[in-house]
Amino acid sequence: FAVTAYNDADYESNYSTELPYTVGTPNNNPNTPATPNSPSSGYIDTSYTLNTSATDPDDDPLEYRFDWGDGTMSGWVAASRSHTWTTAGTYCIKARARDNQQALSDWSDCHNITIATPTYSITATSGANGSISPAGTVTVGQGSDKTFTITANQNYQVSGVWVDGNSQGAVTSYTFENVTQSHTISASFVSGNQAPVSRAGSDQTVQVNDTVQLDGSSSSDANGDSLTYAWSFTARPNGSNAKLSDTTALKPFFDIDVAGTYTVRLIVNDGTVNSQADTVTISTENSAPVANA
Repeated sequence: FAVTAYNDADYESNYSTELPYTVGTPNNNPNTPATPNSPSSGYIDTSYTLNTSATDPDDDPLEYRFDWGDGTMSGWVAASRSHTWTTAGTYCIKARARDNQQALSDWSDCHNITIATPTYSITATSGANGSISPAGTVTVGQGSDKTFTITANQNYQVSGVWVDGNSQGAVTSYTFENVTQSHTISASFVSGNQAPVSRAGSDQTVQVNDTVQLDGSSSSDANGDSLTYAWSFTARPNGSNAKLSDTTALKPFFDIDVAGTYTVRLIVNDGTVNSQADTVTISTENSAPVANA
C-alpha cells in the first residue's frame, strides 16, 4: 500500500513509502486420528503401548493426547504412548491430534480394552524355585492345609503358611514360610505376560561416510517369548537421506551421509505387547578435509 495527497488546486504529492501487508493462508484443523491400536485385553498393573496416527491438511507437525478411559489423559506426546490400569474393567481409549498452531482434531473412535485381575499359581518345594501359570493354587509342603490360591497385590496367611509380596507387573520373588516348622521356601516367577524390554545399544561416535551397525540383541522378554523388532529414525541432520537397511532386523545398518547427530528408536514386541521405546544416538566426529588440486 502507498498513499498520495491532493490539494485544492488538484496538485498531487509523491507517493509515500510502501507498506507491505501479507495475507496468510488460514490454518486448518488436523484430521481425526486413527483408532488407537493395542491388545483388546490385559491385566492390571501391566503397561500396554497404544499407537495412533493422523494427517494435517497444512502438513504441520502433530502431537497427540490419549484419553485412557479411566478418568486420566496423557500429555501432548508422540503417536505412541504406554499406560497402566490399576482397576479391572473395560476402558474406551481415544486419541486426538494438535498441530503446532494449537488447532485440534476431533477425538478418534474408541478402542476398547478389557483389564482383568489375574490369579497365579506356584508349586514349590523347600529350597527350590516355583513355576507360575495364570491361575491355580500354591502348594507348600504336603497336606491340604498348605494349599491356597494366590492373587496379585495381596498378602496371605492361611493355615500357618503365609506369603508376603506383590506382583506389580514384573518379575517378583515371593517368600513362603511355614510358621510351625520355621523354614523358608522361596519361589521366583513372572506375573502373567510381561512387556518386553528394548535395548537399542550403546551410543556411537563415527565419521562421515562410515557405516553404522545397530544392535538390538540385548533386548529381552521376561517370559522368554520371541521378539520382533521395529527400528526408526527420530532425528537426522538437515540434508541427510540416511536409510536403515532393514527396519525389522535384529542388527540393521545405515550410512552416515551428513555430519551431525542421528537418533534411532527401537521398539520390540513379544507377540502380545510392545516394549517402551529405547533410543541410540550416533554423532559424527570432526573429519580431516580432503584436498583435490
